[in-house]
Amino acid sequence: MADNVKLKTPRKSKGVINTVNKKTKSKSIKQRIRSIQRLLNKPDLPATVRVSQERMLEFMQNKQDEKQQYKKDAKMIKKYKMVKFFEKRKLWRQHRAVMKELNNSPDDQRTEELLELQKKILQDMNYIKYFPQDRKYISLFPAEPYGNQDVIAEQEQLHQHVNEKVETGELPQATFDKYDKESKRKKSKEQIYLDRRKPERHKKNVKVVSCGVEDDDFFLDTCGDQANIE
Repeated sequence: MADNVKLKTPRKSKGVINTVNKKTKSKSIKQRIRSIQRLLNKPDLPATVRVSQERMLEFMQNKQDEKQQYKKDAKMIKKYKMVKFFEKRKLWRQHRAVMKELNNSPDDQRTEELLELQKKILQDMNYIKYFPQDRKYISLFPAEPYGNQDVIAEQEQLHQHVNEKVETGELPQATFDKYDKESKRKKSKEQIYLDRRKPERHKKNVKVVSCGVEDDDFFLDTCGDQANIE
């Protein structure tokens, strides 16, 4: 009968949850603002505590506004990133063509025209670089000309405002250094690739050795194998 008795196996003890190293979730800005507002609604709150909490509430509200503005700016930057990129590339190609013609232009009148054109290109570059991030971007190269006079006036105003700040030194002048370096780096890589693809050309002089037997076809065939390559 003792053989039929089933021994009870000890139960595995559940591990004690380690709550010491568990990180507490930090409150969001909105939660902290609500907590401060609830605290300020208490009528028996000491004056010193009320003053400090009001300052804290103002600080947290400003922080919340900055966070919302950052999200809005990031959204606008992402939305118009590619448009600005292609417009900068277009201006860079115009800049490169103007500089190439300037280096080869002997005519003084044409040189002055090219310098004015180059100035206009740099001003357009400033407009793209320093366009306000919280506004809808007004393209320099729209698919169709703008028909809204308010949009045209806003673009002209921003264009003038940005370039006035650049002229006074408040904003640095936009340049094409980045695109020039990328172009040079691309050309160097292409040149390296082409150099590797070039076949090696070695001139080989073949000297035919006469075997001394001119009429026998057998000896003529085997004699060809003894040609010396210099």
